[in-house]
Amino acid sequence: MEVGSTYQSSSSTWYAENEITLTDKSKWCRVSFESSSQAYYTDENGDVAGPVDVAYITDGLPSSLSTDGASVPYYYYVSKSFETSGRPNVNGNIVLILADGVEVNLNSGINVVDRNSLTITTGGLTQDYEGTGSLTAQGGEDQSAIGSSRNYSGGNITINAGKVTATGGKYGAGIGGSYNGAGGTITINGGNITTLGSQYAAGIGGGYAGAAGTITINGGTINATCNDSGAGIGSGYYGAAGTITINGGTIEAACNKYGAAIGGGYNSDGGIITINGGTVIAKGATAGIGAGFYKTGGTLTINGDSAVVISAGLKSLLLESATATAVGEDYYAFCTPEESPAVIGKSLDLLSEPNLQNVDSAVIYFAPSGIDVTIGKSSYATLYYSKYNLEVPADVTASTYYVNDELKEGSVTWSEGEVIPAGTAVVLTDNNTTESITYTFQVSNDGGKSAVDGESMLYGFDEDNTTVGPDENTEYKFYMVSTKNGEEAGFYWGADEGGAFTSEAHKAYLAVPKSSNAKDAYLFNEIPTGIDDVNIADLQFESTRIYDLNGRYMGDDAARLKKGVYIRSGKKIVVK
Repeated sequence: MEVGSTYQSSSSTWYAENEITLTDKSKWCRVSFESSSQAYYTDENGDVAGPVDVAYITDGLPSSLSTDGASVPYYYYVSKSFETSGRPNVNGNIVLILADGVEVNLNSGINVVDRNSLTITTGGLTQDYEGTGSLTAQGGEDQSAIGSSRNYSGGNITINAGKVTATGGKYGAGIGGSYNGAGGTITINGGNITTLGSQYAAGIGGGYAGAAGTITINGGTINATCNDSGAGIGSGYYGAAGTITINGGTIEAACNKYGAAIGGGYNSDGGIITINGGTVIAKGATAGIGAGFYKTGGTLTINGDSAVVISAGLKSLLLESATATAVGEDYYAFCTPEESPAVIGKSLDLLSEPNLQNVDSAVIYFAPSGIDVTIGKSSYATLYYSKYNLEVPADVTASTYYVNDELKEGSVTWSEGEVIPAGTAVVLTDNNTTESITYTFQVSNDGGKSAVDGESMLYGFDEDNTTVGPDENTEYKFYMVSTKNGEEAGFYWGADEGGAFTSEAHKAYLAVPKSSNAKDAYLFNEIPTGIDDVNIADLQFESTRIYDLNGRYMGDDAARLKKGVYIRSGKKIVVK
């Protein structure tokens, strides 16, 4: 007897877990052997659970999957592939365990209505199963593929593992509600799930005129699409808004006509949408995330470390009249693919942002509230971030540099409270020569003031990369800020003869054309200041009060000051 075989006599049916050899077929009705009544399965955390007592399914689902009145889960173990045309009903709390290699085809779907629960997962008779079982469901007219039938709301549907493909019938969701039926409570913890909502219904959520219900995605790979007027994930046509929470996984949601990818279907608002993690790609015909056609409103909250790509269609808006909020200490930025971030902030009304009115697609980038940079004893460091506008902290000055025969400092500098625009490579100095100090540059909404064109030869990368010049037809020599061999701080070759070298992420380097007779080093103390060396004691001042370049009062005695440039009586003085 092979594993998984069923042998039937006139009086009994036996299922074989282990291989058993039966030579005398005339005695089958008298043969006794121990059949397995337990199996392991993948739980909501992706772990192997069990063993649990199971009922075997080998040749099709019964018309009713029932717990026999018990409130605890009842486990069905599917050991063989099959195809069925009936639409089974789930009564109670059912867990459907798919064995390795099993392919289940439900040509009329499966009915899970309000107050009943279905969990789909994978498992095996031992703990070393691979989790390759799959289920494909097709709903009939007015029916979801997995969920409710006409005028009923969906029940509690959970997917922990396995490959699940669900296509709703006319007016039915792939997973969730049917005609005039809400989505119920849908939880996806893992697996590979592909859903398609038919006309007027969501891929995951409500059917025609059905509310989204409560949808939670904790993991897995999900592709949810609506053909017409429903949301990819959310409500159906004219359906009430629901609550959608994404904590993890890779989610691609789309709607081909009149609905949002995530949120509302036709004439439905966006509901309450929270993204706490995962990778989300939302491509909506009307809105990427938010309300459907003819409707406004909804709330999007983004927390933590997520990557979200949003594409909008007809209205070219992400959320109509809705507020997107990043709580805690995380910031985000909306931007078009071709441009640097348009907006960075903790809260914004998307409808009021002129930069977003005609955006065809947008990317949300996440950044911490501040970037920490350490300036060493040399008093110099470099900084570069392509996506974040950074506010300069106290005691730090940022500058650009360029070479015109000699090293020169750009005329635009940034000091305390001023904002370095995203994509600007700078040199930082703090005038502290006794210790290394770590400073925090806050991410800012302000775009800051830009460097003067032609007054910077500094460049950088967001990742470790090989230095390159701005013009591919020009040869360059490349420099890094250093105190090479204990000498004065300045720009020194990063490789022999000024060749290309690997510049670290978020640091700046100097690229000087070879044609300009580039030197092997440019020292900061050789930069002309335009201020003659004078004896401060010989000068006459109207006031004894001394200020730094940020306007802070530093005292009256120049001899007690650190070296640098200061202001007294409206005049610059240099302390060496």
